[in-house]
Amino acid sequence: MAGPNELAAQLGPVRIGLRRDLEVVRQVLHGRPSYMLHDPVSFRSHLFELDEYEVLSSIVPHRSLSETFEFLVSENALRHEDEEEFYQFILALHHKNLLQLPLSDSARLFDRYQLRRKAQRPNPLTVVMYHKIALLDPDQFLTRTIAWLRPLFHLPGLILWLSLVFLALWKCSGRFGEMSAEAHQLLTLSNVPLLYLALVGLKLLHEFGHAYACKSYGGAVPEMGAVFIMTAPCAYVDATASWTFDRTWQRVAVGFAGMYVESFIGAACLLLWAATAPGLLHALALNVVLLSTVMTVFFNLNPLMKYDGYYILSDLIGIPNLRERSLAWLTTKAQRFFLGLPSSIRQASMREQIIYAAYGIGSFSYKVLLAFTITWMAMIRWPVAGALLGIAFSWLLIAKPCTRLFLWLWNSAATKPCRMRARLLGSAAALSIPAALLLLPVSWSVRAPAVLESLKEHVVRAPEAGFIRLTGLKDGRIVSPGQHLLSIEQQQIPLEILRIKQQRLAAQKLLEQVEFKDPVAAREHSERIAYLTERLAQLEQRSSNLSVLAPERGRLVAKQAHRLGGRYVARGEELFRLASGRAAIHALVPESYALRAQLFPGTLAEYRLRSRPSETFYAKILSVKPLSSKKQIPRSLSIQAGGEIYAMRNARGQSQSVEPYLHVLLQPLEELDTGQLGVTASVRIPSEMETLGSWLQRQLYSLYHVWKMS
Repeated sequence: MAGPNELAAQLGPVRIGLRRDLEVVRQVLHGRPSYMLHDPVSFRSHLFELDEYEVLSSIVPHRSLSETFEFLVSENALRHEDEEEFYQFILALHHKNLLQLPLSDSARLFDRYQLRRKAQRPNPLTVVMYHKIALLDPDQFLTRTIAWLRPLFHLPGLILWLSLVFLALWKCSGRFGEMSAEAHQLLTLSNVPLLYLALVGLKLLHEFGHAYACKSYGGAVPEMGAVFIMTAPCAYVDATASWTFDRTWQRVAVGFAGMYVESFIGAACLLLWAATAPGLLHALALNVVLLSTVMTVFFNLNPLMKYDGYYILSDLIGIPNLRERSLAWLTTKAQRFFLGLPSSIRQASMREQIIYAAYGIGSFSYKVLLAFTITWMAMIRWPVAGALLGIAFSWLLIAKPCTRLFLWLWNSAATKPCRMRARLLGSAAALSIPAALLLLPVSWSVRAPAVLESLKEHVVRAPEAGFIRLTGLKDGRIVSPGQHLLSIEQQQIPLEILRIKQQRLAAQKLLEQVEFKDPVAAREHSERIAYLTERLAQLEQRSSNLSVLAPERGRLVAKQAHRLGGRYVARGEELFRLASGRAAIHALVPESYALRAQLFPGTLAEYRLRSRPSETFYAKILSVKPLSSKKQIPRSLSIQAGGEIYAMRNARGQSQSVEPYLHVLLQPLEELDTGQLGVTASVRIPSEMETLGSWLQRQLYSLYHVWKMS
């Protein structure tokens, strides 16, 4: 890079001014005037503070840059020692294409071109996590159709939105528990295609909301395309023209517009969900409702991520580029504290320093927490995908920044005045950061999937083979001893009874004929009649068993009762279960947790029912024993049914897990309704502290089991 004297000698005689097609908008941000320059060619906007704009407006074609600098010094806008900073500012304007310097150094231009190409070249890992592709210019289409949709972004649209949201909430009041129970099926493998379709469609309409709001207030929308976030396709639009709006509420309205449109669609789908029976349309409506609420709050509305909420917050507090400024402020403070380097940015006010510190630390912490949470959830449901995500997040958030920090400390020109101190600090960081991360505590409890079942269950099996005829079988029904439940129809036993009766009658007639003539033959006929009579009694007993009665009082557990009618069953096949006694919690804890978790009788644990996820209940451990077989995993807890246990279906249709489990029986402290039997739950058992290192080791061990089984 050229020194200050070389820059002054090279650029001082140049006479140049700003491009005449630039649009300038004055804004007031937190009581201070700022100026937004909008480039109509590249559709980029650049914000300048008042002192920067004063320098900018002094650059005119009728005087050279050296004369401009002397003029600013004479006006007390700059000092003589600011000469290097002035020419660096001119170069920055040149790089932003706001003015064109007649630089003839082809080597320097080629180097700059190479650096720009390198910066624009996508990193393969970054492309997987986030990649944007421009597709079309929607501005003309928006111009032709804005007349139809402009009222939505003014008072009539707001009134319509409030009315629709109020109606949806009123119609669904009291049914949010039902919705919460259905929502736990969203991440089942069978629902993933529907969830994917709903996400793509909803986000496309979300971006059209930004585009139409921007057009409604006079802005241009020059670009629309697709953005792939962790391979999930979403849409995007370039609504940066809203940055030139001089009214804060208009910029905020454009930022809110996407979520505003989503809430419109979400309220309509909420009404659709309430009005439809379970089915494809009902499930699609629920997917859209949850995506337009939960995902919107955690992603789009969240200011800690660079989505809608971030830009809204920046406008409301009057600090554009909040994320970059926070990072620059924290970096400067860290350089000054650890290396004693002078500050390279302007002095911020106390209010700005508090905002920079809070936002910078909060956004980074949230990013790390979100990455860890996504990895953890993926490891539970899709271990291989979770491991790949963990590697990607570890590189992007930890390894890559730490590598760049180490190289900067070791070789950067900025650390030359304190090279030894910087290298010692880099070496210490290279050794301490990995160790600190591996020893970072992540949990003080063990979480295990569970299902509610009764302490005592009687399995009712088919007494004979045949076709089922239902009369009173219904899941959850309370039955009394001897109550008729179902009948089994078959032709073999009645036909066999008729044949035996005919044979016995024939034997009796033969006995009458030879009873006094041939004692030996009479004895044979008598024995045959006795055998046939005994055989007939057995068949009649089996015939009476074709009517299945309740053996005792209890609650029927028959989830597939609606599928039993007309079905053929084999003798001894399970029909349903009869639960009696109090409800108990059957939890499955991996054996790898045995040394860490407090798996002792009497230990108090907390649990949450899938049907009531917002409520916390408590239970005490009754017994702990190894699961007798990996094939005894309840299907409702397997990943195929939306559970957490990675299990595969074997040839007999049983769910077989990839690692051994402990069966933990817990007794709830509260009396549970027997109607909740079969509901899945999540149990949290106290344990010793687990570090990130041990957690990673356990996840890799689990991944090895998955690979071994596959």
